[in-house]
Amino acid sequence: MIQYHAGHARAHAVLGSLRLSQKRYEEAEIHLTASLAAQVTAGALNDLAETYRQLGKLPEAEKQARAAVRLEPSFLPAWDSLGCVLRDSGRHSEAEAVFACVKRLNLAGHWQIDNLHP
Repeated sequence: MIQYHAGHARAHAVLGSLRLSQKRYEEAEIHLTASLAAQVTAGALNDLAETYRQLGKLPEAEKQARAAVRLEPSFLPAWDSLGCVLRDSGRHSEAEAVFACVKRLNLAGHWQIDNLHP
């Protein structure tokens, strides 16, 4: 599908997400960047943020996580990613505030968020 539709946003997003889950971060970055070039979605922005976080590119990760939150404020995984980036950057009080926001937004328990800390 990628060879036939090189600019297919969803296909690149799925492959990027798959590569992220496989810890193949450089490949994930390529696919997620291609996905976002074709169509900007909160999911792809969030996955790119997590990819950058795993690669230690924390400023880039924060930029993508904040973009995902701006695009879709109710998308809790993006808030969670932002909190993790802030935590990893040593900005613990900011991270705690973001995690508290995620907990408030997730009162109904619709999202399984694994990265939250009490």
